[in-house]
Amino acid sequence: MSAPSPAGSRRATMIAAVAAAIGAIAVWSSTRLTWVSYTEDDGLTRATEGTMDGAQWHAALAPLALVMIAGMAAMFAVRGFAVRVVGLVLVGVGLMVAVPVITGLTGDDRADRVHRILDKAGRVEILQVDGAVGPAVLALFGALAGCVAGLVLMFGRARRAGLSGAYETPAARKDRAAEAIDDDGALDQRLMWDALDGGLDPTAEPGEEPTGTAQDTGPAATEDTGDPATGDPGHAG
Repeated sequence: MSAPSPAGSRRATMIAAVAAAIGAIAVWSSTRLTWVSYTEDDGLTRATEGTMDGAQWHAALAPLALVMIAGMAAMFAVRGFAVRVVGLVLVGVGLMVAVPVITGLTGDDRADRVHRILDKAGRVEILQVDGAVGPAVLALFGALAGCVAGLVLMFGRARRAGLSGAYETPAARKDRAAEAIDDDGALDQRLMWDALDGGLDPTAEPGEEPTGTAQDTGPAATEDTGDPATGDPGHAG
């Protein structure tokens, strides 16, 4: 099986990066929206109303969005197996966003949770809690985008992703070009130049040995010393 081409690897990495960025933006944006509206009564004054945004209702959402951003940056800085590790982290972050959001939508203890978050005294009663669906859907969309980014890194063609060739040493570029030739992978223009600079033939078939053209040009090859047995003095070349 041939290795993924560099162009395909870069394309898969860019898809994962865009998905991770969209996921991070969606999750972070959801923390700025109102998730819960509630009515409380302390028994002394009339009932009052309040709201909670995503940063209060799900305090972990903002840090998880930052982890997605960090994962997006890391996928350009690692290669090989480490790319899959980054993908696994992104999938885990997506699940960590999705599970509490779904639980919060389906749970029936929202009044107790509002009471705990507000840290109210025991005499304060939460009369009513209304949850907003829009922010939860936005957070779930971000979680899905993060999972997609992780899956692309884990199982897609981004396994050979890494730093751009501008940050590689000439020896590393030569090795990468030689590996691509041996694997019969499609060479892009940069790899073709790297192969030529390294003395490799990018047009050669995999496993084909380069044909040498060097000849012996030393004194023994250019000077005819003649035949000592016949006395022929020979001719100087």
